[in-house]
Amino acid sequence: MVDDFQSGKGLAGFRLWDSKYGALVGGYWADPFGLEDTDARIEYAFTNQYVYTSTWKDYFTDYTHQNFVIGHWMGTDADDLWFEIKHWPTNSLRASLTYERERQGEGDVKKRRKFEESVKTPVALIENWEFLSGVAESIHSFSAGLAYVSIGRWIAEADYTYSRTSNVAHRSGVNEKEHRLVLKVEHRF
Repeated sequence: MVDDFQSGKGLAGFRLWDSKYGALVGGYWADPFGLEDTDARIEYAFTNQYVYTSTWKDYFTDYTHQNFVIGHWMGTDADDLWFEIKHWPTNSLRASLTYERERQGEGDVKKRRKFEESVKTPVALIENWEFLSGVAESIHSFSAGLAYVSIGRWIAEADYTYSRTSNVAHRSGVNEKEHRLVLKVEHRF
């Protein structure tokens, strides 16, 4: 996704405030290394500091709906790396391992560049954006899951996740750990 890329500045245009972009790349590998009934997925997403924002002073031009970003769920000024491997030991039993690293800078879709009130134009047109601006919050999550699937009727799942967060709420040195167990049963009528 590219918005307002400043091509007249050459490759330096990628770093300018007005050049807003994001990327989402991923891959899927069935039966990796010959392991039957196994699949691996990887995904990386990135949005720069001012993506989904507008150059106008009014907030109604942001790329949001009911205070949610219209775009990638992580919002602006962030990146996310996700990896998952699943294995089906039987037709009804699925095991999975997942790792995710999400980093969020202090950028926000409501953040604006300063405007010169007298002329209503942006100040410092050559201002560069930062990768993960300010104090970046970082979350590392490791998950293990087990699911029983009865074709067409029942699904029972258990997922355990351990998460470690650094710089909670963008406060340097504030860290947290979390353990989460989710049990789910689903029946289709």
